Parts: sequence; C-alpha cells; structure tokens
Amino acid sequence: QKFASSKGFCTKHFGMLYDGAPSALSGKRLPEFIQTLNQVYLANMKRVTDDLEWFTDKFDYRNEDKPWKNSKDALPRSMNKTNSILPQ
Repeated sequence: QKFASSKGFCTKHFGMLYDGAPSALSGKRLPEFIQTLNQVYLANMKRVTDDLEWFTDKFDYRNEDKPWKNSKDALPRSMNKTNSILPQ
C-alpha cells in the first residue's frame, strides 16, 4: 500500500524496478507488482506533466491572475522524474 500510494520515481528507477522484479518476485506477485509499478509511474508522470503544462500556461497574460496551484516547482520536478537530474 505504501508503494502504491507513493509519489513515484524517476524513469531510471522505474526501469530498474521493472527489470529487477522477475528476479525478486514470482507467481502472481510479479504481475501484481508490475501492474502497480506501471500505475504509480504513469499516474505520477501525468501529475508532473500537468503541473509543467500549467507552469508554462501561467506565463500567458490571460492566466497571470490565476493561482499557480502546484506548478511553481514543476520544472525541477519534471527534470528529476524524467532524467534523475536534481537541480542545484
């Protein structure tokens, strides 16, 4: 449950988890883990993508008075999620 409700992981670690799962899990636990892994990854990538899209839309003059929501740090978070880059 903790894994399923996490904020996800970067693409590099997604690949490591996906590739390493068959050596650590078997039977019905493997497909369940892969399904949860995919769901967590995709849901959190969508969240970051949506925040990044709003971050860029916020610079449109029509949106200047609208709230930032969770997008103020969308750029470094998207860099971290996609490329494992932690901005200084």
